[in-house]
Amino acid sequence: MRVTLLLLTLFFGANAGAIFGQGTDTDPNLIAYYPMDGEFTDATGDTANGGIPSGVPEFGCGVLGQAVALNGGNDFIRIPGGNTNNVNREFDSEDFTLSFYFKPVGFNGTQYLVSKRDTNCNNQQFFAIRYQPSNRAISVLLRQNNQEARIDYPIRNGDCWQHVVLLRQGNRVRLYINAEEVGEAATSSPVDITNDGELLIGSTECRLNGEIPFDGLIDELRVYRIALGISNIRELYLGPDRIQNETTRLFLGESAEIDLNSNCGITYEWTPSGEVDSPSEEDPFITPVSPGRQVYTVRITDAESNCTAIDSIIFQVIDPSTLDCAKIYLPKAFTPNGVGPSANETFGISNPFAIPELISFEIYDRYGAQMFQTTDVFEKWDGNFKGNRVLPGPAVWRIVYRCEGEELVVSGSVMVLR
Repeated sequence: MRVTLLLLTLFFGANAGAIFGQGTDTDPNLIAYYPMDGEFTDATGDTANGGIPSGVPEFGCGVLGQAVALNGGNDFIRIPGGNTNNVNREFDSEDFTLSFYFKPVGFNGTQYLVSKRDTNCNNQQFFAIRYQPSNRAISVLLRQNNQEARIDYPIRNGDCWQHVVLLRQGNRVRLYINAEEVGEAATSSPVDITNDGELLIGSTECRLNGEIPFDGLIDELRVYRIALGISNIRELYLGPDRIQNETTRLFLGESAEIDLNSNCGITYEWTPSGEVDSPSEEDPFITPVSPGRQVYTVRITDAESNCTAIDSIIFQVIDPSTLDCAKIYLPKAFTPNGVGPSANETFGISNPFAIPELISFEIYDRYGAQMFQTTDVFEKWDGNFKGNRVLPGPAVWRIVYRCEGEELVVSGSVMVLR
């Protein structure tokens, strides 16, 4: 398989991995996937990759479903097999990607998140990912005797769940936190981290003074046999405890319903609270009362940790009375296929508050058949005609409205994409 991937990479270049559908759970390059939903089996179905718990790890609320909760002592998960033919074999001198989420709980020591190291501590071929709670720093180390690739990064975001992606591509190692690249290390040749040790989740062999197993939660751990591209890394980041709203422009008097992705939140505090209808709820409505740039912040607590997640949304609020009714705007294209951002699913007037009186808004196909008509300035076309989806291609629109007592007619075209 690796020979095939190498030939494809040479032929197609850096995008070779895209033909395999990277980042999905059916990706043939996904070697192991541990959802941590009450067990430690490999969700790809490979029984050779099953995890064995040490201590008595429990399960708590996760990014999706459950996550494994480790106590910083005897609790960790090991993937047996050492250097046999299972996921342990992927940690050698060739490309790989390791992806997982973690949420810290304890404040002590330097904690091991994931590692693979021989029980013979004299063997200096290994890799490890550590976390230091005192300064929220994460450290990645791939070592082969005197050659090492190391990345240290202090986490500065306001999140409790951190999504970590470590990838090795040739002689380069990259670290991503929450889908953003935060560090890179390069060596003269790929660091060979082959050893007979087992992949450990939440611990390591050969700990030094001040080093301890992880105290917190780990979830959604995946191992790939290739270096994923940035688009696939972004697909793996689910944005836990983050506001998901795509539209951040409002007209004065409009309300926005918040879409907050919070699987584990138990309390919510929105500020400023005066313009939030339910400031202690997860998904309130926000109705700004002043034009301009308006910022709203939410603080989220959960039952699993002492961390408080913080996120904000910024609305650009427009006063309709300041708009010029002689200028109206419509998109040049839209994609009514049910899979894209909601803002691209329908077509209509982008600044409806600028139109004091709409007489008619009409849309025609290329043959002159009327596919849509309304007198409601806020109504949008869904890309259907007589109950069927229209084919991709251009459509013509026409708007008749009154502006300062004068009847105006404007027209244009939109491209329907599928």
